[in-house]
Amino acid sequence: MKAEFKLAAASANIRKDALDDAFILVDKSGINVDEDGNVIGVKEAIEALIAAKPYLVDVPAPTKPRTIGEPSNPAVDERKTLEAQLEDAKKRKDFGKVVELSNKLNALK
Repeated sequence: MKAEFKLAAASANIRKDALDDAFILVDKSGINVDEDGNVIGVKEAIEALIAAKPYLVDVPAPTKPRTIGEPSNPAVDERKTLEAQLEDAKKRKDFGKVVELSNKLNALK
Protein backbone atom coordinates (compact mmCIF):
# COMPACT_ATOMS: atom_id res chain seq x y z
CA MET A 1 0.00 0.00 0.00
CA LYS A 2 2.83 2.41 0.84
CA ALA A 3 4.55 1.83 -2.51
CA GLU A 4 1.30 2.47 -4.38
CA PHE A 5 0.74 5.61 -2.31
CA LYS A 6 4.25 6.95 -3.01
CA LEU A 7 3.86 6.32 -6.73
CA ALA A 8 0.51 8.11 -6.85
CA ALA A 9 1.75 10.93 -4.60
CA ALA A 10 4.78 11.55 -6.79
CA SER A 11 2.55 11.76 -9.87
CA ALA A 12 0.37 14.27 -7.95
CA ASN A 13 3.47 16.52 -7.52
CA ILE A 14 3.85 15.98 -3.80
CA ARG A 15 7.39 17.05 -2.90
CA LYS A 16 9.89 14.20 -2.84
CA ASP A 17 11.15 15.22 0.59
CA ALA A 18 7.58 15.11 1.93
CA LEU A 19 6.46 11.68 0.64
CA ASP A 20 6.98 9.92 3.98
CA ASP A 21 5.27 12.74 5.85
CA ALA A 22 2.39 12.68 3.39
CA PHE A 23 1.95 8.94 3.95
CA ILE A 24 1.75 9.53 7.70
CA LEU A 25 -0.70 12.42 7.31
CA VAL A 26 -3.04 10.86 4.75
CA ASP A 27 -6.38 9.45 5.92
CA LYS A 28 -5.90 5.74 5.25
CA SER A 29 -9.45 4.77 6.20
CA GLY A 30 -10.58 5.11 2.57
CA ILE A 31 -7.69 3.09 1.15
CA ASN A 32 -8.37 -0.60 0.69
CA VAL A 33 -6.81 -3.60 -1.04
CA ASP A 34 -9.22 -5.63 -3.17
CA GLU A 35 -9.19 -9.42 -3.68
CA ASP A 36 -6.77 -9.12 -6.61
CA GLY A 37 -4.28 -7.11 -4.55
CA ASN A 38 -5.09 -3.77 -6.18
CA VAL A 39 -4.98 -0.72 -3.95
CA ILE A 40 -8.19 1.30 -4.18
CA GLY A 41 -8.87 4.81 -2.92
CA VAL A 42 -5.34 6.18 -3.05
CA LYS A 43 -6.17 8.89 -5.59
CA GLU A 44 -9.08 10.20 -3.54
CA ALA A 45 -7.03 10.12 -0.32
CA ILE A 46 -4.23 12.09 -1.99
CA GLU A 47 -6.68 14.66 -3.37
CA ALA A 48 -8.12 15.14 0.13
CA LEU A 49 -4.61 15.45 1.59
CA ILE A 50 -3.61 18.06 -1.00
CA ALA A 51 -6.77 20.03 -0.27
CA ALA A 52 -6.02 19.98 3.46
CA LYS A 53 -2.25 20.48 3.24
CA PRO A 54 -1.37 22.27 -0.03
CA TYR A 55 2.18 23.02 1.17
CA LEU A 56 3.07 19.38 0.45
CA VAL A 57 2.70 20.00 -3.28
CA ASP A 58 5.74 21.06 -5.26
CA VAL A 59 4.63 24.00 -7.38
CA PRO A 60 7.21 24.89 -10.02
CA ALA A 61 7.96 28.57 -10.40
CA PRO A 62 6.28 30.00 -13.46
CA THR A 63 8.64 30.77 -16.27
CA LYS A 64 8.20 33.46 -18.84
CA PRO A 65 7.87 32.00 -22.33
CA ARG A 66 10.95 32.68 -24.40
CA THR A 67 10.67 34.45 -27.70
CA ILE A 68 12.58 33.01 -30.60
CA GLY A 69 15.73 35.05 -31.02
CA GLU A 70 15.52 36.54 -27.52
CA PRO A 71 18.93 36.89 -25.88
CA SER A 72 19.62 34.53 -23.00
CA ASN A 73 20.84 37.35 -20.75
CA PRO A 74 18.99 40.47 -21.93
CA ALA A 75 20.01 42.82 -19.09
CA VAL A 76 23.72 42.40 -19.79
CA ASP A 77 23.25 42.53 -23.56
CA GLU A 78 21.03 45.62 -23.31
CA ARG A 79 23.60 47.35 -21.09
CA LYS A 80 26.43 46.60 -23.55
CA THR A 81 24.35 47.85 -26.45
CA LEU A 82 23.45 51.08 -24.64
CA GLU A 83 27.09 51.63 -23.62
CA ALA A 84 28.22 51.19 -27.23
CA GLN A 85 25.54 53.62 -28.42
CA LEU A 86 26.59 56.08 -25.71
CA GLU A 87 30.24 55.99 -26.84
CA ASP A 88 29.14 56.51 -30.43
CA ALA A 89 26.95 59.47 -29.42
CA LYS A 90 29.89 61.00 -27.50
CA LYS A 91 32.13 60.70 -30.57
CA ARG A 92 29.46 62.39 -32.70
CA LYS A 93 28.94 65.00 -29.97
CA ASP A 94 25.19 64.35 -29.99
CA PHE A 95 24.53 65.65 -26.47
CA GLY A 96 20.78 64.99 -26.56
CA LYS A 97 21.44 61.33 -27.34
CA VAL A 98 24.19 61.19 -24.66
CA VAL A 99 21.75 62.39 -22.00
CA GLU A 100 19.03 59.99 -23.18
CA LEU A 101 21.34 56.96 -23.20
CA SER A 102 22.90 57.93 -19.86
CA ASN A 103 19.42 58.04 -18.31
CA LYS A 104 18.56 54.62 -19.74
CA LEU A 105 21.80 53.15 -18.36
CA ASN A 106 21.13 54.64 -14.95
CA ALA A 107 17.64 53.13 -14.98
CA LEU A 108 19.11 49.64 -15.52
CA LYS A 109 21.24 49.83 -12.37
